[in-house]
Amino acid sequence: MNKTLKSPREFSDLIDSVCAIDAAYFEDHPEVEVYERPYTPGEFWPYFFSLSSQVRVTLIAPGIRTRQPLLVVQDIDKYGDN
Repeated sequence: MNKTLKSPREFSDLIDSVCAIDAAYFEDHPEVEVYERPYTPGEFWPYFFSLSSQVRVTLIAPGIRTRQPLLVVQDIDKYGDN
């Protein structure tokens, strides 16, 4: 059986909105190929990240972009002593 994971409509709309914002950024800044912005909850549906995370957006070619979450690791004791 072939099942595909479809995002609920509200996430599809949110993802479309985030992608439009990224497209507009590159149109307004043609000299830029990479930029970072705050993470929008739900944009990587079905995955969710810390609200303090950032997203690195890379322009591959006109109209083609990648979005990479930059995760913020909080409350980690570097010696393992919690």
